[in-house]
Amino acid sequence: MSSPKTKLKIPISLVNQAHLLSTDSSFSKNRYAENFAYGHQEILLKYMGLNFSTQIIGIIQHGASRLDYLEDVRSPRFQWGQKTNYWAWSKETEELAKKNGHKNIKAIGAPWLYLKKSVEISLSPKTLSSKTFLVMPSHSTGNASEIASFEAKNLRAKGFRDAIGNHFATVCLHAADFCDPDTRQSFEDYGFKVTCVGSSLIQPPWSSSGNRIKSLYTLLTLMLDHSHFITDHFGTALIYAIDLGLEVSIFPEIKRFQNLDAGLSEKKSLYEIGMRSETEFLLAHFSQAINKFAPATEFSSISSRMLGVEEMMDSNELMETLQFRENVYLYNLEIQPW
Repeated sequence: MSSPKTKLKIPISLVNQAHLLSTDSSFSKNRYAENFAYGHQEILLKYMGLNFSTQIIGIIQHGASRLDYLEDVRSPRFQWGQKTNYWAWSKETEELAKKNGHKNIKAIGAPWLYLKKSVEISLSPKTLSSKTFLVMPSHSTGNASEIASFEAKNLRAKGFRDAIGNHFATVCLHAADFCDPDTRQSFEDYGFKVTCVGSSLIQPPWSSSGNRIKSLYTLLTLMLDHSHFITDHFGTALIYAIDLGLEVSIFPEIKRFQNLDAGLSEKKSLYEIGMRSETEFLLAHFSQAINKFAPATEFSSISSRMLGVEEMMDSNELMETLQFRENVYLYNLEIQPW
């Protein structure tokens, strides 16, 4: 009786290199697809004066990173095994990563800062005649879907309404939640205006559909139409609101009405540890804004550190720092990040 044949197994690194060097360019185009979230790549390219056919090599940090927590800062290799950088926002993230053995990391400042610098002349300060509140709840994602009942969603909406009172308020939902009719309805039932700044949950990642390219600018202008910001968790939007000078508040207890199915059967303990860690971080750095509103000036130092204000570069320096290759993507000249 013949013995069963052993299946040939090829290391994934070799498989990826074969994909990168194949005549099919789709793999290499998708290699750093993360960079298209919120129009980050287009913001940096426009700031440098490069067109949107250009691919930035290496991963651009997705969102604000807590000072006490190191995100995944690995960046996939490129053609011929070329090591690539993780483009961090802050020097603190860079230094923390290097202490943990990650050498290929460079702080450049958040794309948000480059966007804000580029439009600050055209955006005149607004004088708001009354308090207006912007609500940005913690959100679900494609991999962590919201499975809460409609009743729980209503209780969550009620929690925000109770915190705000009868003031005019807008709820800005992540695209994954905006597409859920029950989530939208729960907030509308409590008198909120419901909106969404755009979507990065589209294919291909570099598509201009869904306001992706302009989503960060849309968020910036939306925030400037409000005087107060309220959320139920630590997120990048909180840091942006502080950077723009809004009064901010965090109501962590409202988050208990959220129920995410993130395949947590095997990851539940890690998820719970992460939630406890986030709560401890909020209490340590944002205690003045827990369950009450506080001026942005209370937190301007920490927001500047997270965004990497000191790490911002001029266009020439940024072009000399980033790694990129041109003429990779087709692009539409009519769609711009601002």
